[in-house]
Amino acid sequence: MVNTWQESFDFLGYRVARDGGPVKLNISLRSRRRIHAHLRKPTRLLFLDVDEVVDRLNRYIRGARAYFRLAPWWSLRHLDSVTAMRMARWWGKKLSLGHPAWSRVSGQKLHIEHKLLRWAPKPPWDRQLACARE
Repeated sequence: MVNTWQESFDFLGYRVARDGGPVKLNISLRSRRRIHAHLRKPTRLLFLDVDEVVDRLNRYIRGARAYFRLAPWWSLRHLDSVTAMRMARWWGKKLSLGHPAWSRVSGQKLHIEHKLLRWAPKPPWDRQLACARE
């Protein structure tokens, strides 16, 4: 038996914790390491073109995003930045630049031009601003 008021625990890929309020779910450290390993696999293959790499990443992101839909948006946003970092490094190595190709993944380029899926939905304040702009 676990007392969530005093300790947190990992269960089915989630970290279950409580900070004096309701129970909070986050992605466990072990699951984050596994996600990073899965993101690393296709971005090590320099012979693939960008559409193939994005297709492989999208297949994994679609399934893992559905599984971790209860995780807070900031954990998923971190995975978005990890994915962008991996793609920038992959492009830098593919083009023999010696450094990550941040210009190819900056802003929305990766998501708009190459249709890479996002891990996180937009946070509440971005949604309100997007509605106000339309």
